[in-house]
Amino acid sequence: MDPFEQPQRPHSTPIPGSSPPIGPAAMPGPAPAPGYPQAPGYPSAPAYAPAPGYPPAPGYAPAPGYPPMSGMVPGPMGWGSSAPPGTNMVRKRRRIVLFLGLLFLLGGIGAGVVGVLRIIDAVNIPDEEVAVRGRTGEQLDFAREEGDPERWTIYLDSTSSNSDIVDSETASTRCQIAMGDGSTASVNGARQATSVNLNGQASIGYFDAPVGPIAVRCDSASGTYRIFVAEGGPRLSLSAFGLIFGGVGAVVLGVILTIIGARRRWVAVPAL
Repeated sequence: MDPFEQPQRPHSTPIPGSSPPIGPAAMPGPAPAPGYPQAPGYPSAPAYAPAPGYPPAPGYAPAPGYPPMSGMVPGPMGWGSSAPPGTNMVRKRRRIVLFLGLLFLLGGIGAGVVGVLRIIDAVNIPDEEVAVRGRTGEQLDFAREEGDPERWTIYLDSTSSNSDIVDSETASTRCQIAMGDGSTASVNGARQATSVNLNGQASIGYFDAPVGPIAVRCDSASGTYRIFVAEGGPRLSLSAFGLIFGGVGAVVLGVILTIIGARRRWVAVPAL
């Protein structure tokens, strides 16, 4: 044995011209399975043929019921949507939903318009409704006559348009009212149920007075401000803003309902 010759590895293929294998490689092994390596013509031998019926032989017809039974046709919305016997499928709108949507839409627009008009009316107080004008620290005198409203409102007419400044000036103002029958009243700008603040005009408070002379004096700890007394209660309440926001919500709901109601849906109706 040549000392430089490498021993054959087990089950290795002999190299032509090399020494015969020795050791385990020289031991006879199991013969390859029939057909190994693949016969010429692989992948398919010349005589290979698919299983009977594949692909379908000429004249092939599917089994009964596949595709869908004879006479069945797609409905207007696809397979499985055919009209039941004695009916037809038609597209209809949801009239009740459509009516409610239009109702909410029109009602919301109307409510919003009324709210905006109330705000515009509150900002513009007519001069004929103003009984007297003055400043804090002064006494304002006027008289209620027959036919005049019983309720009167004291307003602060600020030179600032900043709502925070106007609110601060209003909250620091106190007024005392003396009526001709000897009764008195007081209002506090910081203790109103609702304070109207529009275009620099803010309500300080309101009071009810009998027919006769009325004296009003307002004082403020933060400065001197213009004030005036107008007939009637505060011209703007939270109801105006409620109408606006409620109207916006009604319009949004109306639009949604109108879209749903206007869309046509498939409905089965008796065949004529």
